[in-house]
Amino acid sequence: MAFGNKKPNQKISLGNAASKRVQRTRRSLGQRFHSRPMPAHIHFRAFTPEGELCGVAQSNDKFMVALFDANEKALAPPVVFEGSQARSQAAALASQLTGRKVKF
Repeated sequence: MAFGNKKPNQKISLGNAASKRVQRTRRSLGQRFHSRPMPAHIHFRAFTPEGELCGVAQSNDKFMVALFDANEKALAPPVVFEGSQARSQAAALASQLTGRKVKF
């Protein structure tokens, strides 16, 4: 059978649904990866012109930008970016806060 000759929405027949082989195949077809949270990775730390600390961290596919005071206490909840543009959006916000170009 050449490529492109497959019938659209062709269903796979698993035969006897009571057999152990079919049950094992069905279990493997329904498997999903567990999304375990990765430890946060700090990409960037720099001081703003006002003397506050700006930090950018990543956990899985989320990038977080937060401001801290001199004692590293959070001044506000972090701004969280998700999606395909999360890295560039976090870098743009960090650039705006620190007054210099940020790239990570």
